[in-house]
Amino acid sequence: GLIYKLSKKWMEAGDAYFQAANCFNKRNPIEAITLYIDSSNCYRDYSSNDAIYALHNAIELCKENGRFRTDKTPNNYSELEQYEKAIDIFLKVANISKKLNKSWYPTDNIFLNAGLCQLIQNLKKIYFPINLKIY
Repeated sequence: GLIYKLSKKWMEAGDAYFQAANCFNKRNPIEAITLYIDSSNCYRDYSSNDAIYALHNAIELCKENGRFRTDKTPNNYSELEQYEKAIDIFLKVANISKKLNKSWYPTDNIFLNAGLCQLIQNLKKIYFPINLKIY
């Protein structure tokens, strides 16, 4: 892939990295993840479908190998009533998605979730100014 990359043959570089990632997939998943990401970066400006597919493979491999932790997701923060953190993460994801400007990745639901967290937070401040625990 590097030779193609240096020659600015991005599709060929992406293909080479992708094939190498497939070879490493079971033997060295960390290397495979890196190669899938490299592949996606090469495809990025020339084939968004290939770039997305390569990233999808990297994500799936990360999940299979326990590389993703779910304790940082905005949904978990909202369930723990840590609304500021949830709102912050929802808005960051929505803004990144909006910058991608792709119709295949709608941002409406992400902004809606951030708004709902804000609404709940405001309602709790108005109606329950003192943090009461009900047993």
